[in-house]
Amino acid sequence: MKNKPFAVIGVPLKKIRKKKNITQEELADRCPLTREYISLLENDKKSPKLGTIFFLATGLEMKASEFVKEIEECLESLTQKHHVIQDTLETLIK
Repeated sequence: MKNKPFAVIGVPLKKIRKKKNITQEELADRCPLTREYISLLENDKKSPKLGTIFFLATGLEMKASEFVKEIEECLESLTQKHHVIQDTLETLIK
């Protein structure tokens, strides 16, 4: 079975887009991507290439570095939650 890559762009992408009151269709119009592709990214079914990060950042009217920072913060949060769940499970198993 093929392993699914750990994707984390979906949560921050959707969060930023909604915060800015931009629909997937509007974001697609602002950058050379389709609404369907943006949906796949938001649902972590696709992982973007570096150039796509720049397109998305431009469409969201932010610097690519700011967008990447949001993604990093999301990854850190997910990692922390994973550790809490793992610790809880280990405690329950003991």
